[in-house]
Amino acid sequence: MPVVTRLDSDWNNVHLICSDGLTKHVTDARIAEILGAMTSPKQAAEQLLQEALDGGGTDNITVVVGRATPKPLA
Repeated sequence: MPVVTRLDSDWNNVHLICSDGLTKHVTDARIAEILGAMTSPKQAAEQLLQEALDGGGTDNITVVVGRATPKPLA
C-alpha cells in the first residue's frame, strides 16, 4: 500500500528516498556520511548505489537524493 508523506524542507536539508535494497547493505551511519559529504545529489545517489552493490546487492536498489534549492531572484 503506498504511503504519502509531506516533509518540511529548508535549504540545509537533504532528502533520501530509498528501498530496503539500500538499507539492507549500507548502514545508516555510512548513508549519513555519504550524504553529509555529497557534492551533488547525483554523486551521492551513484555512490550509495555502488556501496549497496559492493555490499552484496541481493535486492532491487532504489535511491533518490534531493535537496531544495532557492529560486534565483529575477
